[in-house]
Amino acid sequence: MNEGNHRTTERILDVLEITAQNSREGLSFSDISRKLEIPKGSLSPLLSTLCNRRFLYLNKKNQKYYIGESLFSLGRCYVDNSNILNRIDDVMKQLSMEVQATCFMGVLSDGEVFYLMKKNAPVNLQVTAIPGYRLPAYCTGLGKALIAEKTIEEIKAMYPEGMKKITENTITDFQILDGQLEKVRETGFSYEREESSPYIQCIACPIKLKGKTIAAVSVAFPIMIDGRREKEKIKESLRNNALIIERIISQDSDKWIYSE
Repeated sequence: MNEGNHRTTERILDVLEITAQNSREGLSFSDISRKLEIPKGSLSPLLSTLCNRRFLYLNKKNQKYYIGESLFSLGRCYVDNSNILNRIDDVMKQLSMEVQATCFMGVLSDGEVFYLMKKNAPVNLQVTAIPGYRLPAYCTGLGKALIAEKTIEEIKAMYPEGMKKITENTITDFQILDGQLEKVRETGFSYEREESSPYIQCIACPIKLKGKTIAAVSVAFPIMIDGRREKEKIKESLRNNALIIERIISQDSDKWIYSE
């Protein structure tokens, strides 16, 4: 626990975060206690209060906890606090229709991509990430665009325990990643191929404000789409819509609260 932090408050936030990270499958009482190393006697009143306030929901059939409606409402307030994301939402829809693929927008948060938006492809495409999801920056197209301006020393400091594999194709060598990021700086585009999701590849580009990368957008599509013409079309549409998003943010930059 960081100096000055309140222990009980930190435990509550830890419970909310880990439950959100496992929102699909849910977590049992024992799961939460074990993962967070909180004694069951201390955990029980926390979970009871969070359920009573509807920040968590206990499914009585499987005895697992899920995020509740109050947490969802707070999240919506975060998104609706400014009309910037609402305006960007229209651009993301346009991008998805142009490329006929699933599109994402995210920001960097503690070495991870925090997904702000997802626009599904017109066809079924299984991509794990959803708004609110997090993945290590080094294994995603979005993440590589977000960290491209950092030095190799800064990136190593972000991952003191090294880069861990998410799939069998995840790059774990800092020198290889550094070479990829150099190309991102040269071309303005980053790439990922089955590093975070099997059978999926991504192309991404940064969103900048006053010359600094504050977010990124990406297009995810199946690995069987491998033609130069198709990729060039995706890159052109991606860059054009990224520029539109940059203008939206620059026109109302004091309302951009989603990244440092």
